[in-house]
Amino acid sequence: MTVHGATSSADSQGGAQPRMTAFVSRNKTVNATDKANLRSVLSYFCSADVRPFSAVDGAGFRKAAQFFVTLGHKYGNKFNVNEAVCGRKTVSHEATLTASLVKAD
Repeated sequence: MTVHGATSSADSQGGAQPRMTAFVSRNKTVNATDKANLRSVLSYFCSADVRPFSAVDGAGFRKAAQFFVTLGHKYGNKFNVNEAVCGRKTVSHEATLTASLVKAD
């Protein structure tokens, strides 16, 4: 039965209508293969860029990683990191501005 576009608890095929909770986002668990691949990429990051292993524990790294995930979700697999990530001089300038704001507070 349909009332103003809504359906009853059972559709015309006799199946149950999805509950609202089916449309709510939930954190997904990363599978073992993807975790292993991430470990490999993080190991490469530290080795290739001669960074301490503790770099991956930092709040700044984690925030950047989460932002990359957000950008990947927004732009898809065609997202080009090389076009988006700025260089060290831009980051240095931004850090100087951020430091002056923090000191002013």
